[in-house]
Amino acid sequence: MPAISQRLIFILAGIALAIAALFWITGALTGGKRAKVEAELNGNRADAAASSGADAVNTVGDRHAAETDIDRKVQDAQGNIISATDAAGADRAGRDGLCSVAAHFCPDRKLHHTHP
Repeated sequence: MPAISQRLIFILAGIALAIAALFWITGALTGGKRAKVEAELNGNRADAAASSGADAVNTVGDRHAAETDIDRKVQDAQGNIISATDAAGADRAGRDGLCSVAAHFCPDRKLHHTHP
């Protein structure tokens, strides 16, 4: 009877070793693929982060340029209002300045202000 139980132990140990070997071989074969996929995902993540950062920089730059342009138009309008010789001229300068900042304030006027 002890021989049978010893034989059974060897069979179970062999099966356990075979299962462990199967897991090890499967891991070895797919481990390279997994590492490749993870590297590709990390690369894509880095590319997305760089692209997002570039977009943010461009947005801030565009916003700054737009704000600078509006500030220049407001200063021009203020200068024109101050240098007007009468109330009608100041009113016209104020309206022209407002229209140059935002054309939707003057839908009935076709103003094409171009500033370099």
